[in-house]
Amino acid sequence: MRSGPRRSRPQFRKGIITDGERRQMEVEIWNSATAEVTERMIDSLEADKANSIDMMVKSGARGNMMQVRQIAGMRGLVANPRGDMIPRPIKSNFREGLAMLEYFIATPGARKGLVDTALRTADSGYLTRRLVDVSQELIINDVDPFESEMGVRGIWIEEVCPDEPNRRSHLETRLFSRTLADDVSLPMAPCWPPGRLLVSLR
Repeated sequence: MRSGPRRSRPQFRKGIITDGERRQMEVEIWNSATAEVTERMIDSLEADKANSIDMMVKSGARGNMMQVRQIAGMRGLVANPRGDMIPRPIKSNFREGLAMLEYFIATPGARKGLVDTALRTADSGYLTRRLVDVSQELIINDVDPFESEMGVRGIWIEEVCPDEPNRRSHLETRLFSRTLADDVSLPMAPCWPPGRLLVSLR
């Protein structure tokens, strides 16, 4: 991947491309390199079906693949205070630690994030107050929403549709890592008692 930026610099010195075109070429090259690192990282995470990080991200519980990539893959390109991408990537990740120059390159984006957080706090507080005013009169009348008609505490899970990004609806996916609330009988398997942890359905 380092050969790509090296090819664009001689073209810039000879006047074949402008400085803006050179920077754009380098940004595209490093974006493709970051995407390749991300794909390999995802393949490594998906190799283990019980990987808690993969389950957490794909279920939408917390985080996303971009954040995982910065921790386990590479930090990638960052923007300067004007919003332009710096054509020198951060090849390290947060788990390995950043070099001194990489840390210096990453500081403008981190500083901008803190400033934006401080400026947007008032807006988010106002939105929260409006939401509370709207929902404060709502009352839940059910004693236990998960109480079934047969007296078994739990929820009924059935297959709805195939899995999609940030939405896991496949029956086996939704049953994974849950505990049975009642006896379950299968045609080609013995009866499973309550309290059994569903790790594999095969």
